[in-house]
Amino acid sequence: MAEPLIDTTDDAVDQTAPDLNEPVVEESAPPEPLDPVLVWHLIKLIAALILLPILLFKVL
Repeated sequence: MAEPLIDTTDDAVDQTAPDLNEPVVEESAPPEPLDPVLVWHLIKLIAALILLPILLFKVL
C-alpha cells in the first residue's frame, strides 16, 4: 500500500489563520453629506442657545 504524498508546496503556508493580535480593518461606506436644512436648523439652535441668555441678562 502506497503512502499518501505530503504537499510540500508554498500554497499550504498561505492558508494560515490570521493573527488574533492584529486589528480587523473593514472598509466603511463613504459619509453622506449633511442635509442643508438640518445644518441651518443647527446653526439657528446654537445661535439661540448663545444669544438668549445674553439678551435675558441684559434686560434683567
